[in-house]
Amino acid sequence: MSHAAPLQRAVRAALTVALVLIFLAAYLRIAHTQSIKNRDMRWSDQSAFMDDTAKVYETRFTYTGSRNRMPLYPFLQALFYSPELSSEAFFQHGKRLNIVLSLFCVAALAYVFFTRFSRLYAAYAMLLIALVVFAIKSPFFQAELLFYTLFGLAFILSIDTINAPNKYKTVALGAMFALCQYTKASAMPGLFIFAASYGLLVLTKLGKRELNAACATNILFSAVMPIFVFLLLLSPYLLESKEKYGTYFYNVNTTFYLWYDSWDEAFSGTYAAGDLVGWPDLPDDEIPSLSKYLEEHRAQDIVDRLINGVTQMVKSACVIDHPFMYAYGYCSQVALSLVVLAGSLFVVMKNGRASLSNETGQAVFYVCLFFFVYFAAYAWYMPIINFRGARTVLSLLIPLMWTIGLVVHHPRILSLQVTIRERDINLLHLVYALISLTLFVEIFRLVTFGASVYWAGA
Repeated sequence: MSHAAPLQRAVRAALTVALVLIFLAAYLRIAHTQSIKNRDMRWSDQSAFMDDTAKVYETRFTYTGSRNRMPLYPFLQALFYSPELSSEAFFQHGKRLNIVLSLFCVAALAYVFFTRFSRLYAAYAMLLIALVVFAIKSPFFQAELLFYTLFGLAFILSIDTINAPNKYKTVALGAMFALCQYTKASAMPGLFIFAASYGLLVLTKLGKRELNAACATNILFSAVMPIFVFLLLLSPYLLESKEKYGTYFYNVNTTFYLWYDSWDEAFSGTYAAGDLVGWPDLPDDEIPSLSKYLEEHRAQDIVDRLINGVTQMVKSACVIDHPFMYAYGYCSQVALSLVVLAGSLFVVMKNGRASLSNETGQAVFYVCLFFFVYFAAYAWYMPIINFRGARTVLSLLIPLMWTIGLVVHHPRILSLQVTIRERDINLLHLVYALISLTLFVEIFRLVTFGASVYWAGA
């Protein structure tokens, strides 16, 4: 027995190393294959990110962009830029750097998933995120994978802060959302949804007569401090936007393009009028806005745009231009995960309405509003990006897998057992062992031929 324990540890360590090496081999194989397919820097905004990177380097890191793309990713690329590189060499160099960056992102996500969830679920979630999404998107000169990671971590930290608040988490949350916003200008709604969730908490405590001065102070601090830190860290960028473009939160996508019906309208509108260099040179009545959109469109137009956006977003993300056999592998996995989520929620709630603590109710409100707002926003924006929605909607994958993880690890789910040949097996483990088999099929397809067929930059 004294010699058995060290031997077992050595075997486990060797097995872990072998699995990590197999994972890295599959990841790099997928990335390399897709890198060969991604041969034109003009595709999928890559040349625009390259131009921003060169300007950041040439201005000694003072260039913050034209308020279309955000500056954090070009700043990271500029750390490794050399003006001696040709355009093609720079393109290849940037793709390789993004592969390395993506592996660091995967490592950070793996740490939080394996720390919080069972090894089987964490392994499944990370294989899906890493090999089916990150690996094939890694050889692109784009900010997406960095944003997915920061956005996912901000979502995770939001729920953790709601469930177990303290001052350090609220400060960290504001900083995390600021990093997200510096990567892509779509993080701010998530922060304000987090703050709005405290409104529900206040109403709940008022109804239970639990709200006192000390409690109200803590709630106000938790809701406001992340916003304060967020604005503080963004203040240099916001002040520059105010000086150059006339408004603090200027971004051509959210300020103008969001309120057009198509990219052709935006291209011939504010874009043609110079919205990238300053406030567009157009009469006030031709500047798009929410109020102008509502004046010119019926309620049915809005509903139709959302429905069409959802339909096209799912089609774009799953099928693109290929037959079904070439559909992205994550679509089938997301569908299976949603079935598991629905089943788990049914089990949790089947014995009558579950009694929720104040914090759990607040977290449920935050999660539901978060997914509703972002999914609707991405669907709404589909006409502006010519119905290519994979890049946008994939930002919700990490939050989705974290949410599913929280639900399937509910005590009622963990207590479920099935008996097979007189042996009790945890139902959760059985379900994810079976689903993992389908995931391995998707990974095999990617490694063998999928990465050479799919176009992952859209």
